[in-house]
Amino acid sequence: NDNPKVCVMNLLRTKMGEVAYDRARGFDSSVMDRPTTIAISEYVEDAKRVISDYEPRVDVESIGLRAANALNGNFAFLSDIKLKGEEEYDDDE
Repeated sequence: NDNPKVCVMNLLRTKMGEVAYDRARGFDSSVMDRPTTIAISEYVEDAKRVISDYEPRVDVESIGLRAANALNGNFAFLSDIKLKGEEEYDDDE
């Protein structure tokens, strides 16, 4: 896909180990077994890593998590990304 916003959304939905021949692509899903406050900060840092490593066309302005149903491990990434040299994208996945 050539749309950076779609690529970022796909990266944030990918778990490590899902991409053949690139097992490091995606976020570390083992974090979900940690306490919520720790898991949120680790997910955010991992999301920043994934985006900076695999989507060079964007800069991450901010990223966070919203607990849709934290007890069941349901979180949604909230990202504010800027296309390098162009307009800003707001994304609530």
